Amino acid sequence: MISILDLGTSKINAALASNENNKLKILEFCTVKSEGFQSGTIVDLNLASKSIRNCILELESKSQQKIKNLYVSFSDEKIIGNETTGHSTGNEREIVIKDMKQAMKSSTEYLVPENIDLLYPVFKDFVIDGKEGIADPRGMRGVRLQAKTHLIYCSKNMKNNIKQCVEERNNLKIQKYFFSQLGVADCTLSNDQKNLGVCLIDIGAGTTDITLYKSGKIIFSKVLDRGGEYLTDRIAFHLEIPTHKAEEMKLKHGTALENQASNEILKVGNLNDGIQKEISRRDLAKVIEIHLSLLFRECLRIVQDGGFDEKIPAGFVFTGGTSNLEGIQDLGKEIMQKNVKIGIPEYNIPEISESLLKPQYSSFVGMFNFCVKEENKHFKFNSSEGMIDQIRGWLGLEM
Repeated sequence: MISILDLGTSKINAALASNENNKLKILEFCTVKSEGFQSGTIVDLNLASKSIRNCILELESKSQQKIKNLYVSFSDEKIIGNETTGHSTGNEREIVIKDMKQAMKSSTEYLVPENIDLLYPVFKDFVIDGKEGIADPRGMRGVRLQAKTHLIYCSKNMKNNIKQCVEERNNLKIQKYFFSQLGVADCTLSNDQKNLGVCLIDIGAGTTDITLYKSGKIIFSKVLDRGGEYLTDRIAFHLEIPTHKAEEMKLKHGTALENQASNEILKVGNLNDGIQKEISRRDLAKVIEIHLSLLFRECLRIVQDGGFDEKIPAGFVFTGGTSNLEGIQDLGKEIMQKNVKIGIPEYNIPEISESLLKPQYSSFVGMFNFCVKEENKHFKFNSSEGMIDQIRGWLGLEM
């Protein structure tokens, strides 16, 4: 059995799955409203712990199984990604496991501030004397072996806070932490998109996660500290209505393009003064378009500043709950000036309910296949347990 806990700003998802005869099937899942989170970060330990407890209790009730161990996926505004290269140098020789071990270990020894922690290393490939794209260099000859890796770091405080909420306050055991975007990419992007070059933008409630893939490998990752809740706050501010009413209007009547909205008058009742307020759907769309455009332009600026604009011929894929917004694909095309697709879970997915095949569940669904891969590899990123296990995990070798 595999248990997943996916922590988000607006909701927490949990599920239990079986993996028999290489057939992954979600047995039960549940979703609860998350409290104590802001921009993916835990800001109230008591509320966050309670939300996690409620989610696990509901899953146990549905499945009639006691949950003890689980994988945890999350995103956080302080998550950063770095491209690194490690090396192993000597006289010209036949490359052996020891050389691979040294190069891979070297690629993870990146100097970072004390307040961040390595969350996940994504090994990419090897380079021998300048020749790139080598998946397995064993037996080849060369002088300088390099290992290329994408390292994903997170706030040490965030990791510790999650541990406190899950393990210390709920008596559960975390098997491994994951950056949720890796699961998203696994189920929303095709191999063709990853090989051609594509930018995945996951717009959650509290964060917007940006990852780029080229030649089948991740080449960039970054998290912005705002998402769908940012749009809700702007609607509430500009239209002078309570936040919960703004969220309701966004979900029921929102559209990303003002020129696609009608002049229909929407009535907002139960305000503090007891007076019903009238707001046109076009005014609502205007606020959404302005601030969603700002978010998209920041994403585009990040892509262009990194020199990636010409490396993503497959364009952009939007996913996450906010990508359900009417007209968001058209607005994306207008700003990005590239192809834009709405991503739903459709690749490498377990046997699941159709109700989960929606953008808001991309992270949740994607993590199952990702975690199964990790379980099958027996990946151990811990030097005390031996780098040979690490190499076996990264390369899928039987040694």
